[in-house]
Amino acid sequence: MDEQNEQSLSYNADNSLNSKETDTTLSSIGNSFENQKQTSRNIKNHIISAIASNLRDIIEENKKIYHNTPLRDNIFYLEHLPPISLENYIRHLVIYTNMNISSLILSVIYIDQYCEKYRYVLSMNNIYRLILIFVFISMKYNEDTIVNAKAYAQIAGVSVEDLLILEFRMCEALDFNFYVKSECYQQYYVYFCKFSP
Repeated sequence: MDEQNEQSLSYNADNSLNSKETDTTLSSIGNSFENQKQTSRNIKNHIISAIASNLRDIIEENKKIYHNTPLRDNIFYLEHLPPISLENYIRHLVIYTNMNISSLILSVIYIDQYCEKYRYVLSMNNIYRLILIFVFISMKYNEDTIVNAKAYAQIAGVSVEDLLILEFRMCEALDFNFYVKSECYQQYYVYFCKFSP
């Protein structure tokens, strides 16, 4: 590099580092980043509400079809519902596991696949355990992190033994096939973004 260009670069660097324009630009970048984070949080909160609302709608329809008769099964059925709303339970899992929203959407896709394959009927008595196990599975499949079973069981409010039994049963039920086509994922994502809880 010749001396003239070197001086020019040095001059520009000195001027830009000390100028008010740079401060404004950096402030603008910081604000833009904060706005993006807030937008991301808003989308995540909307999707959580949309998923919970959609699941409740399905459960209400099932009540009408099956005349409010509780459908018991020995894997997912809870005799007594947890003292937390479905939406808050989902939010609790998302916050305390720090999971990606894509994993949550995948868990809903897995629930749909499971219900379709086995003609399984969703109810308030089984949805909590379905959510907890498919969130666990989707995080393990989708995220590049190790999901600690003990920590997750504590967050989810189940024993490690129950968690691992449920995981194995559901992996078997879905033939250990957790791949979802990107078009399918995109349809769910768009649906939940547009869904009005």
